Amino acid sequence: AMPRDQKVLSFHPETPLPTILEEVSNSKQLVFPVVDNANLIQGVIEFHSIRVFYSKQHVPSDVVVAQDLLAPTFSVVNLDEDLASALRKFRTARFEELPVVATENSLQLVGVLNRRDVLAAYHDHLV
Repeated sequence: AMPRDQKVLSFHPETPLPTILEEVSNSKQLVFPVVDNANLIQGVIEFHSIRVFYSKQHVPSDVVVAQDLLAPTFSVVNLDEDLASALRKFRTARFEELPVVATENSLQLVGVLNRRDVLAAYHDHLV
């Protein structure tokens, strides 16, 4: 359900707010993984939580970094999970997208999965 050629937009914890806002404005993604140098997920930034910064003119943007913008919790799906498991995670998570990791006990980022794609795959499976 995840397009193989899709480039995932992610950030390092120390990425400054202006860089995040600029890159996010050119993306269709809604959830942005924050990863360390080993590409391990440290957390996620949700588009809705940073949207307010686009209208604020006087945010001290040089002091706000990705680490400060992390959602309080996040879920991941792994490449081996079935459709039912992914659907359950979308139901309990309030995000439209979830990071995809390589294996169950890994935080190695491999992609981002959209709720619509999972629902479309589920529909195709039923038909």
